Amino acid sequence: MTKPGSSRWITATYVFALSAVAALSITSYLLLDHSLDAQKGYAAAINVAGRQRRLLKGTVYLALRLVNDNGGQARAKTKQALLHEILQMEKAHSALFGRDPSYRPQLPQPSKSSLKILSEPPLSLERWIRVYFKQARLVAELSEEKLAADAVELKALMRIEPALLIGLERMVHQLQHESEQIDLQQSRLALAVTVGICLALVCIGVILFRPMVQRIEHDQYALLEAEDAERNLRREQLQLERITVAGEMAATAAQEIRTPLNALGISAQRITR
Repeated sequence: MTKPGSSRWITATYVFALSAVAALSITSYLLLDHSLDAQKGYAAAINVAGRQRRLLKGTVYLALRLVNDNGGQARAKTKQALLHEILQMEKAHSALFGRDPSYRPQLPQPSKSSLKILSEPPLSLERWIRVYFKQARLVAELSEEKLAADAVELKALMRIEPALLIGLERMVHQLQHESEQIDLQQSRLALAVTVGICLALVCIGVILFRPMVQRIEHDQYALLEAEDAERNLRREQLQLERITVAGEMAATAAQEIRTPLNALGISAQRITR
């Protein structure tokens, strides 16, 4: 078992801490990227809903122009423009409520609140917009004899327009509200990620770098003690060398003194005899 504070323990803890920070960073990046994609989708949905309102007013304008145009060629062009506007509205409507996955940019799936605006009274946007498409096509298909300002189909189209405008306005407000919620979630997520990374760094400092600093201080203290012991050993060795040299000098001096003394002793013995 690895002992806490050992080199292997510090290395393993360091690798684990870096892996945790990397995993947290990657997770936060993926979450933020997902939130940004959702935000782009809501921005596109708001744009499509606003375009629907413009197409709605354009369709009514073309229907009135179709009635007031003089001549078959002018009416034929207006009729083609009216049918084109209706087709564009139908495509945008299908994309806005998730029925056309091929529509680009891809729009988010409608929320419960959006579905409520779509299908429930008093707005019932889905019902009214289908009726509007039907009435607009009926106006476009009216014969020359039936095209008049008091045509039943045109009057029905004019009556439906205010309700559709209110419903689309509510839809735009709902999408804007959901987009603001996404912004708020992004802000909270960014704050949570920042706090998480800061806490991870603090944990790294407390769990990892503090033992490393303690280990370095311990090794430094042991190194200083070893240096002190080495200096003391050298000092003792130097003193021993000095004592050895002094002993050798004393032995040499004693030998030098002993030789003349021995000669004098021998001479004294001879004289005594």
